[in-house]
Amino acid sequence: MENRILHATEVRASQANGKMLVKGYAARYNVLSGIIPPGFRELIEPGAFKRILSTDPDVVCLFNHKDDVVLGRTTNGTLRLKEDDKGLAFECDLPDTEAARDVYASVSRGDLKNCSFSFQLAEGMDTLSEETIPDDRVRGIVGRTIKSVVRRIKDFAQLFDTSIVTNPAYPGTSVDARNLVAVAEMRSRIDAVRQPVRSHTARQALGRTASSWRAAIAICLTKFNALGDQS
Repeated sequence: MENRILHATEVRASQANGKMLVKGYAARYNVLSGIIPPGFRELIEPGAFKRILSTDPDVVCLFNHKDDVVLGRTTNGTLRLKEDDKGLAFECDLPDTEAARDVYASVSRGDLKNCSFSFQLAEGMDTLSEETIPDDRVRGIVGRTIKSVVRRIKDFAQLFDTSIVTNPAYPGTSVDARNLVAVAEMRSRIDAVRQPVRSHTARQALGRTASSWRAAIAICLTKFNALGDQS
């Protein structure tokens, strides 16, 4: 299972027919993520949610991915998921519980504004390659690019939950315990992508080193021969 966080006012609160409602986007298409452990970026391609949503998956809406704070569920209609041109949109009718009222109040005030979703992929549902992308590590620098391993997701095997979250751990700061297996798998895949590049770089470096040594030896032989001629 893997978790992803969407930042910046993607969750909104409102009321409909006297009921508390939260809605937003659990994922966005064509948005390059920050660095995800163990060292890659991620992009969800348009249409990636179409197939899995057609299966009417059993997905819950949680607070901070806590299974004991269920805010809604697709199977009873209190959580509604929809794919549009932006990504995976969700709408959740909150229950009349203390936890749900607290979440609603915090979203209304803007204290909670991040959303996450948990998912699982199967073989062939993503690709991994090294790409040239804009360098966003330093603000204010425009036009500079870097090489990065990018994972492109084309489909989802399972969706487990959408969650309204307080302090997102992603991108690049820590890893949820449930992600450890996925992290280990991704590390090996990243190494496989980077290895040919490293090998090519190493060969180039060795070639330059060998050329330098050959040039140095040629210079020494020239000087040695010149000394022999003088004697």
